[in-house]
Amino acid sequence: MIVLLSGCVPEHAKIMTYYDTRLSKIGLIPEPHDGVDFADRRGAPVLAVADGIVVHVRRIDETLYNTAFLGLIIWHPEHGLFSTYGHLLSTNLTKGMKVQRGQVIATNGTSGLRKNRIPGSMPAHVHLELRPQERDRICTKEKLVWACLGKSVDPLKYDGGCFDPDKDYPEDRFVLTYPVQC
Repeated sequence: MIVLLSGCVPEHAKIMTYYDTRLSKIGLIPEPHDGVDFADRRGAPVLAVADGIVVHVRRIDETLYNTAFLGLIIWHPEHGLFSTYGHLLSTNLTKGMKVQRGQVIATNGTSGLRKNRIPGSMPAHVHLELRPQERDRICTKEKLVWACLGKSVDPLKYDGGCFDPDKDYPEDRFVLTYPVQC
């Protein structure tokens, strides 16, 4: 597992933090990382990893400790999975919109990160999680969406690599592509 905390990310190093890498939010207690962080320049396009429906656009105001946060949740009904995207700079999506694999859904940023971090210690990136739907939970109301998300799974187990518009992706199993351009 690699954790890259440099402000200078080589062009080829798109994955900067892997799933289940031990991280520390406050520098004391290591915690498992629930997703994969894909580095790219600030404002770079964030791509939908698969076809789906936007079920939640999450905006959280700035707090004493964190910057304002912007994130998305996209539902992939054929496979019973949600993809979540965090640390976004901007998005034009709204709840209910359909998205296609490779579609630009947001721009890359650093929203929601701790205010007291060392400048340049965390470059712009998108935090991607993949979560199954909790069984027997009704997910129709926006406030209940987070309650419908099961424990995160490693997105790279479903890895389809970089998005290629000329490639046919299997429909019988879930395959995701990177949320950043390669």
